[in-house]
Amino acid sequence: MFTDDHILRQIAQLVAVLKKIAGFKNAGKYHEAYRVIDQSLEDLFSLDAGIIKQLDDTGLASLLKGVYGIDHRKLYFLASLLEAEGDVLAAQQRVPESQQSYQQALDLLYQYSGDAEGDLHAEIATKIDELEQKVTAQNQDMKNLA
Repeated sequence: MFTDDHILRQIAQLVAVLKKIAGFKNAGKYHEAYRVIDQSLEDLFSLDAGIIKQLDDTGLASLLKGVYGIDHRKLYFLASLLEAEGDVLAAQQRVPESQQSYQQALDLLYQYSGDAEGDLHAEIATKIDELEQKVTAQNQDMKNLA
C-alpha cells in the first residue's frame, strides 16, 4: 500500500504538471502543452501516449486496474490530464475536440469512481462537477452561435 508521503508527492507532481500545462496554454504554446500532457500520460501508464489516446474506455479501464481493483489515483490523474487537454483544445477554439476530452474524462469518472473513498472520493466528485460545468458552458456557447 502507498504511504501518505508517497500520495502527497504524487499529488504535488500532478499539481506541478497541471500548472506547467496551464502556463503553456496561457502563453499560446500549445505544442509544448501537448508535449507535457503526452509525457505525463506515458509516465502514468508506461505506454506511448499515441497508444493510450487510441484506447476506448474499456482499454483505458484496463490500464486503471490495480491489484485491488481500479486505482482511483490513476483515474483522477487521467481525468485531470484529459481535462487539461480539453482546456488546451478550447483555448484553440477546437470546441468539438475539447468536448470529446471533457466527456471522456467524465465517462471514466462516472463509470469507475463509485467505490473511491475518503478525500479521493471528494476530489473525484469535485472533478466531476468541474467537468460537467465546462461541458454545459460549451454546449450553451454552441447553442448561442447557432
